[in-house]
Amino acid sequence: MDDTILAQEESDERTGAGVILSKEDQARYAKLLRPNIPPPIDPYSNVAWEDYDQVEERLARVRIACYKIVKPEAAHELKEPEEYTEDELCQESYFRHLDDDESFEWFFHRDDSQKPELNDYQRIVLRNFLPDSCERQYCYHDDYRSRYHTYEIDSVYVKYYGEISKKIKWIADYLHLDRSTEVWRNMDTIAWRQALRIATHFPHMTVRLAAFAYNEYIIELNTDASLKDIDLLYFEIWRLVAKEDRRYLDAVKEVYEMDKFAIHKRVLHAELNALPVFVTIKQMIYSIVKEGGIDLKAKEDEARAVFSKLAFGKHKTMNMAQYAEKMMEIADRLGLDKKEGFVFAGI
Repeated sequence: MDDTILAQEESDERTGAGVILSKEDQARYAKLLRPNIPPPIDPYSNVAWEDYDQVEERLARVRIACYKIVKPEAAHELKEPEEYTEDELCQESYFRHLDDDESFEWFFHRDDSQKPELNDYQRIVLRNFLPDSCERQYCYHDDYRSRYHTYEIDSVYVKYYGEISKKIKWIADYLHLDRSTEVWRNMDTIAWRQALRIATHFPHMTVRLAAFAYNEYIIELNTDASLKDIDLLYFEIWRLVAKEDRRYLDAVKEVYEMDKFAIHKRVLHAELNALPVFVTIKQMIYSIVKEGGIDLKAKEDEARAVFSKLAFGKHKTMNMAQYAEKMMEIADRLGLDKKEGFVFAGI
């Protein structure tokens, strides 16, 4: 095609459906990236006995520091972390009970505290479920935590994910295509090779890590497309019931017949016919109303803002870039050791 650009030089950083990179380009970019052969964790290795207490004491002081940040009033009876003696920390079982406090967004996994290859940052595990909630926070939580990324790798990954989110956003225009078609396969290949080229500008990136980021970005775009106007759909049903005194199923039927919610016809049909689903629309609306603190007397603009703020989060779990961002935020807040520890970025 006339507008096709054959990218021959690495300095050409243009992106888009017309920027074609060859198989040879792809192979060259892959060679520039870090090998996908990480040193393994030895499942049979543990920290030496003389080092074990030091690790536990250090983790205990981190727990105390975090508790003082998230619950300053409740923690006023605790001394400063560095004021505790080794014996006091041991007598308090290294304050492990604080890992179960609902205000903690993270915890130290007991098994990881004994792995000599890890630093304290790599021992952090983010919670996948909020207190009193069955909603997952992260899409592939176990995968994310088991990679044991260092702070440095997480920082690079977050920046890389942000970059491809800007540079290959054009692929969103082709998500409606059937994945089995040649057109989609071509567009997917073009976008992936551009993402791989972008990865060559980031230290510590591997082909597999770049591919994981690319796949998660495609998942994010697909999710966003499937949730288009979901907040408005929930609000319209709520408004018809709360402000126009419709019965619930009558409100659902009226919304079902609206042209602007065509992509949600299937879930609306399931709601109208009481088909088995994991979570009903009614349950979703109730959850949003409860969390947002609104009732039938709430003003429409107030309710609209609540649905706009909360609806997407009820459906959309966070990805590895967001997991890494939260990890770094916690580490910065607590002043965790971000050095040492091997880099496990090969998966």
